[in-house]
Amino acid sequence: MIAQFWGPWTDDEEEGEFVHAQTGAHLNQSLALWSPGEPNGDEVENCVEEFEMRGGKWSWNDIKCFQRRWFIYKFKKRPKFKLRGKISSKKCDPVKYFFPS
Repeated sequence: MIAQFWGPWTDDEEEGEFVHAQTGAHLNQSLALWSPGEPNGDEVENCVEEFEMRGGKWSWNDIKCFQRRWFIYKFKKRPKFKLRGKISSKKCDPVKYFFPS
């Protein structure tokens, strides 16, 4: 795996019924990008990670919700991030914030 991120889906409320964690919208399984054999975590793995394989192919896996992963987030308004010790709201570069070189 090259990159691993949290996906917005969870089946914490009802096993096997994945819903969007913010909106509550149900996942259309025909559009899901599950890896072969996934989801397979039963009641233990209630969160979804999205990951990139070599060659640029993306896939999903159900994992335990306490595992560490990067996240991708879309903000409605530009937030104030603390970037390397400086507060900025106009020159916010989330890529540099979340993936410092």
